[in-house]
Amino acid sequence: LNETLQDEQDNMILSPEEDCDWTFICVGTPVSNGIPVLDHIDKIIEGIPKSTNIVLRSTVAPGTCDELAKKHKRVIWHAPERLLLGQGMDELDELPQIVGATGQEYILNLLTFTNAFASTFPSFISGTAIEAECAKVSNNIVRYIEFATGTELAEQFNAVGADPKKVREMMTEGYKRGRLAFPSFVGSYCLDKDWHMLAAKSNINPIMATAAAEYNLNLPSKLLYNKCQGKVVAILGLTYKPDLDDCRETPSIRVYKSALTNNAAEIRYHDPLVDVDKTFDELWPNVEKRFTVYDDAADAVRDADVVVIATSHSDYFEGFNFKDGALIIDPAMTIPSSTRSFSWRALA
Repeated sequence: LNETLQDEQDNMILSPEEDCDWTFICVGTPVSNGIPVLDHIDKIIEGIPKSTNIVLRSTVAPGTCDELAKKHKRVIWHAPERLLLGQGMDELDELPQIVGATGQEYILNLLTFTNAFASTFPSFISGTAIEAECAKVSNNIVRYIEFATGTELAEQFNAVGADPKKVREMMTEGYKRGRLAFPSFVGSYCLDKDWHMLAAKSNINPIMATAAAEYNLNLPSKLLYNKCQGKVVAILGLTYKPDLDDCRETPSIRVYKSALTNNAAEIRYHDPLVDVDKTFDELWPNVEKRFTVYDDAADAVRDADVVVIATSHSDYFEGFNFKDGALIIDPAMTIPSSTRSFSWRALA
């Protein structure tokens, strides 16, 4: 993909002189102090001719498209991207495309979009722009809360001596109302920020999302508290999601900072997909690098006092030969239970 984008970048530059029927805006939408930052989208729209239809694919706060439409005196369509990273090619042919339009004649505007892209998307679910914005943001909010719930319950199951995997199976297998997210460290570019968007616009205190954020963001420090003093700590996984190379907002960085804060004597890092040193330089240039990168995960965990499975990469599924008495912190239950005492967090 990177090579293709590089080869085609000259052809992708849009100028007011170019003849283009539709333009899709697909840019990140950061949040600053809970408020979405949209200056860059404003600048993009200013450079697009009035004769070109604009579709915003980015995740934005409810009301954004209406505000942009009013400001720039044009119709804005919102057709947010909802593909799961790593499964995009399959979901392109499966997921219905939600789409909303601005303007008093939004139904006619929706027909303009659906007629133009009938062969592009498998189906459509249409409404106002603000309804589409709410749907996209809320998909991520619900997932964020569910991840926190699943992980906290797994922690409680383990505390009372139950296997979280077995409990989840009993809750969900063949039971249509049964639902429980897999436990894990949680973090991503979208999930950590999107819940702020609806809260900022609605002016309603997001009690559940705030509680989920507190749990998800603080889990690494909670699990490593007073566990690293003078210890050798091995951290396996830097990416935010298993078997993918995206490290933005990864919870692994919080694991690392917690190990530093708790005075680890030595920190070892391994990830099978990314260059750990280079990633720190690019994403966290101001974070002190007090770790050693290992090419082999087995070498990283050998004689380590604390092993944290920060990312559930498939490379780690078979487990390792841990040091006797090592503390294994593995919320996602990546390591086979046969290699340790319990399946959530335990002494091996």
